[in-house]
Amino acid sequence: MAHCLLLQRKWIYLWSSKNIFAAHCVKDKLDIEEKNPEDSTFYLGKYKINDLNEKDYVTAGVKEFKIHPSWNSLEESYTGDIAIAVIYRTIKFTNNIIPLCLPPQKNNHKDIVHKTGLIAGWGITEKKVISDAPMFVSLPVVDDEECLRSSGVFAKITSTTTFCVGDGSGRSPCNGDSGGAFAMKNDDGKYYFRGIVSAGIRGDSYSCDNTKYAIFTDVAQYTDWIKNHISMNG
Repeated sequence: MAHCLLLQRKWIYLWSSKNIFAAHCVKDKLDIEEKNPEDSTFYLGKYKINDLNEKDYVTAGVKEFKIHPSWNSLEESYTGDIAIAVIYRTIKFTNNIIPLCLPPQKNNHKDIVHKTGLIAGWGITEKKVISDAPMFVSLPVVDDEECLRSSGVFAKITSTTTFCVGDGSGRSPCNGDSGGAFAMKNDDGKYYFRGIVSAGIRGDSYSCDNTKYAIFTDVAQYTDWIKNHISMNG
């Protein structure tokens, strides 16, 4: 699931000058070098990709990418598929730009199995085209054993820092959705950034197989690393 769109509506995945997303968006599988941050731009609060007259969004250049040290683009596993983008400007939150909270730190994701989260993205649709406006879907977290039984591929790409999502209905993240959030609503009414769209099983024409589960990086396993980088860089 490469082809990440650095374009976000509603949610900023943490603080006003930091943004959290998938490491493979800047250093994809089989890539030796990471992408140059100066070549990347975030469109914050934008809704339609091709609407040149749209208002109420801002752009932000990227100063630096911080990739988690356990990410290895030369291995099949998606362990450590998390990165932080340090952007050049401070973003003011609006009705269209809203922060997601960090999840409470947990030892594993067993506590969220069968619970649902919201996913949004501009990825490839069932018509095999990039969506101009964001698509939304609510899907449940799947038990690890069920996920592994569904396909042998998952044994290679999952780890203790990932979890599976899906319901077999044909609704699933696809190419272009990578790096997006799996947002879960807690009992306190707040939405938490629990997962990052990381990987899926390839279908026809190098697109994804929407009937299969999708793999998410478990953000709760990386809260200490995130907080350390936030505090180090202001």
